[in-house]
Amino acid sequence: MCVSDEGIPFGLIHQKVWATSHKNHKKDRFLIPLKDKESYRWVESLKLSDDYLFLYERFVITMTDREGDIYDLLATERDWGSELLIRGHHNRRVKKNIEDKETSSLWQEIRSSSPGGDFTITLRRVSSHDDREATLTLRWKKLGSIPFL
Repeated sequence: MCVSDEGIPFGLIHQKVWATSHKNHKKDRFLIPLKDKESYRWVESLKLSDDYLFLYERFVITMTDREGDIYDLLATERDWGSELLIRGHHNRRVKKNIEDKETSSLWQEIRSSSPGGDFTITLRRVSSHDDREATLTLRWKKLGSIPFL
């Protein structure tokens, strides 16, 4: 989504809709080229966002859900002003900061960061369960990725 400096939404930079034709077997996932994988959509979106950044000299944040927590996306070269905001899925090893060589686990680093805000939401009734409230705490931290060997 593209927004102004004041937070006014302009629209989407890129959106891709697809239907899965088949499920890949986990044992075969390393044999399939990245461009042929469903997860390539994250890399493709990042590259298109970076094109927008280049054309309009803007800061771009590419946001993904847990499916976007893949090494191929983390390893994709980005231009200055291009950042990733990923809902973590894998408790991978990370650099404590971009320049540092000291590493830690993702979950440990996130737990040690200050909360950015709490949000209470209502989860609606599902079959035999009553409505209930859940409080979500948002935490984030800029970390460095470690090359996959």
